[in-house]
Amino acid sequence: EKLYEEALKMRRRLAKEVSRDAYESDVADTCNNLAVLYCKTNRFDDAEKLYKEALSIYRRLAEEVSRDAYESDVADTCNNIAGLYCKTNRLADAEKLYEEALKMRRRLAKEVSRDAYEPKVANTCNNLAVLYSDTNRFDDAEKLYKEALLICRRLAEEVSRDAYEPYVADTCNNLAALYYNTNRLADAEKLYKEALKMRRRLAEEVSRDAYEPKVAKLLNNLGLLFKATNCNDEAEKYFAEAKSLTEKIQKR
Repeated sequence: EKLYEEALKMRRRLAKEVSRDAYESDVADTCNNLAVLYCKTNRFDDAEKLYKEALSIYRRLAEEVSRDAYESDVADTCNNIAGLYCKTNRLADAEKLYEEALKMRRRLAKEVSRDAYEPKVANTCNNLAVLYSDTNRFDDAEKLYKEALLICRRLAEEVSRDAYEPYVADTCNNLAALYYNTNRLADAEKLYKEALKMRRRLAEEVSRDAYEPKVAKLLNNLGLLFKATNCNDEAEKYFAEAKSLTEKIQKR
């Protein structure tokens, strides 16, 4: 915190006394970094002020200097503030900012670089879908989860399986949870099993510590699903494996 604050003080001086266009983006970058730290330490009011300062700077730069160069920073900051608003239960404010970020990221993916910006489109789709799910807008949430899933599948197939398959699995899990909550249990089962297969592979081939806890969580989700459909033997099997894996993780 002390070092970020020192950097911010210096960068504000340089932007004011030397060159606004040369240093203001650095001011915004440091505002963002310090705001992230404040969020992690639950200083949400302080974080909000810094995010808003960064957003104001990026908006000006996008309008006056270069839309393609700075609109991504606008979108990133909108996404960050929206996340803060979700944590502090300001969901209407969060929704507006997620929607703004999504609109910009879709444009950047279409007009600037598909591979560079589609992962961020998928990220915002997921974030906004979670918000829609939490506010019982399940049809809207489903559309966004499907858009995110389509993007993540393409990236896993065409760019990097190890880099993007975790996002495929996460989105399958999120969409399956939505289907579970709306009583579309057969659809939920397919997606949970697909996510489980991917997470098992990632745990075996990429990182046991990173992915085994997610395997255990999915096993538990499948146990709950089968219990809800009175498939008690299947439920017991998944619960038992989840318990066994969790105990192994805790012993390591």
